[in-house]
Formats: sequence, structure tokens, C-alpha cells
Amino acid sequence: MKKIIISIIMLLNLSLLFSDVKIAWVDGAALMYSHEDMRTAQAELEKEQKRVQIEFEGKVASLDSLRSEFEKRKMLLDEETLRTMQNRIIALTQELEGYQNKYFGPEGEFYKMQNELLEPIMKEINQAITNVAKKQGFDYVFDVTTQQGVVYALESYNVTDLVLTELQKMIVEPTEE
Repeated sequence: MKKIIISIIMLLNLSLLFSDVKIAWVDGAALMYSHEDMRTAQAELEKEQKRVQIEFEGKVASLDSLRSEFEKRKMLLDEETLRTMQNRIIALTQELEGYQNKYFGPEGEFYKMQNELLEPIMKEINQAITNVAKKQGFDYVFDVTTQQGVVYALESYNVTDLVLTELQKMIVEPTEE
């Protein structure tokens, strides 16, 4: 496996030596957070998160109250009533877990809402990056926000401002697809 990776890296290095590759980078986070629709989307997401959090905390309070009542009264109640309360506690606990997964799980409502709101913004940003790359003749444009693939980036190759300008033009003069 190492030999394959080393071979690929060597081939890439050789291809870079024999060609005139033009590379640029952008700060994707700066692009996202400077976008007006992103601020609106973020406010909407925060509002929904607070609503769900309040609802969740209400359910937790109900469960805590039931548990507290159970602990106080367990010596005084008959077995059937104890089992009924224990079953209710188990059911509420499962309901809370289900609620949490429904809204905040990997396929949860909050995740879906976030994707719904951010997808058009990301499309627009990617289109602006593509427009700048084509106009400026770049072969590759990297997003350095994640820092996973880019260890070093020379500031002179930063095209974030050009992309921001392009985004502003696209917002002022929307194009039909």
C-alpha cells in the first residue's frame, strides 16, 4: 500500500514539474459566514434548536419528576403500582432517546433542515469559486478551512476575496440556470 501511495505522489510531482499548474486556495469558512443567506440560515437553525431544546428539557423535567416521585413513594406502594411507575419511567426514557435521535441523530430533522438551508448557499459559493477559477485560469482551488489536505498555503494564492466579489456580483445580478 505504501508503495502505491509513494508512486502516486512521485507521479504527481513529475506531472507538476512538466506542466504549468496554477493553484489557488480559499477560506471556505470566510466565504460561508460572509454570505447574507448564511446569517439568515444560522438564525433559523438556532431558533429551531432552541425550540427543540426547550421541548426536550420539558420532557426531561417530567421524567425527573416521575423518578423523584417513584423514589419517594416506592416503600409505600404495592407491587402493581410500582411496576406501572417503573414501566412509565422506562417508556419516558425511551421516548426521550427517540426524540433526541429524531431531531439530533445523524438522519435527524435538525440535520435535514441544516442541509436544506445550506445546500443552496454551498451551490452558490461553489459556482463563484468555479467562475473565479475559470476567469483566473486556475487548475485547482483548495479550501484550507479543514486543514486536512493543505499544510501550507502561500497568501499570494488566496483567492477568497475574488470569490467574495464574485458572490456579491451573483447576488446583485442573479443568473438563470
